Amino acid sequence: MILETRQIAFSPSALIKMLRWFSQAQGQKNLPLGLVTNVELKQEPLVLATNIQKIGGTIKTVILDEATIITVILYYCRQQRIPIARTARKTLRVHGDLLILDLSRRMEVPAPPM
Repeated sequence: MILETRQIAFSPSALIKMLRWFSQAQGQKNLPLGLVTNVELKQEPLVLATNIQKIGGTIKTVILDEATIITVILYYCRQQRIPIARTARKTLRVHGDLLILDLSRRMEVPAPPM
């Protein structure tokens, strides 16, 4: 068996850029269109709070759960061609002001041909 593990750390500025990309994605309904002004990570349960300035200057606070945060990250990684294995187990955790995406997957080693 082979175990592959990987971590990708996202700073607050990277999270803001990801949310900006995702807010403009066709068909997404989690974020209103507008300018993402800040992000705040909270643990237990893991959520991401962000303020979005809409046209006209009104500010709306949006809370994203862990599943939605992973969706945003996967969308951004796909757009930026950052490889993420589809079969990898994906979990999130907070370390300081960083959001860490932990990826792990197990692969069986086939026997050699006889």
